Amino acid sequence: SVFYRVRGKVGYMSPEQARNETIDARSDLFSLAVCLFETFLGSRLFVGDLQTPPEQVYARNLPSLWGRVPGWPQELEQIFQRALCPDPAQRYQTAHEFYQALRGVAQAYDLTYTTADLAAELHQLLGDDVDRWGQDDALAGVDTEKLSLHGHAPPKLPAFASPIAASTTPLEPLRTSREVAVTAPFAFE
Repeated sequence: SVFYRVRGKVGYMSPEQARNETIDARSDLFSLAVCLFETFLGSRLFVGDLQTPPEQVYARNLPSLWGRVPGWPQELEQIFQRALCPDPAQRYQTAHEFYQALRGVAQAYDLTYTTADLAAELHQLLGDDVDRWGQDDALAGVDTEKLSLHGHAPPKLPAFASPIAASTTPLEPLRTSREVAVTAPFAFE
């Protein structure tokens, strides 16, 4: 195995990084796609250890989320197939290109969330002291069921836009302030 010669976590580094080949920004996009896909999948995508050859780690076919995750747009299936392609030449070539693909689906399915709405929700959840937001986990004990944005209830999200745990919804109380970002949809206006 070449994993002992490279820096990174098995299953999150790109196949070319795992093989100790030259990498570029597309390697980072692959890692980002793994993290996003695992958020929806709810489990590890590529599993192995330092002794597992990269060919074995990355040989797994991507599981389909279309039939598994209620409300999953089929277009996302194609986006992740491309983003997680073993060949960097067939992946998204830039972060902007990947972003545009994700944003297009988010807009088509009304999954966008404005920065003003996010700011209002964070303010409602965590209070006025922005410096405390990342330091005080007790702030996350707020009752989000009573949360409103500009006098309206928070948007109802499709099941695939919720956190990893199937029993968790974006409106349940959060354990830490960091989880706030996980509960928001993946695209912002």
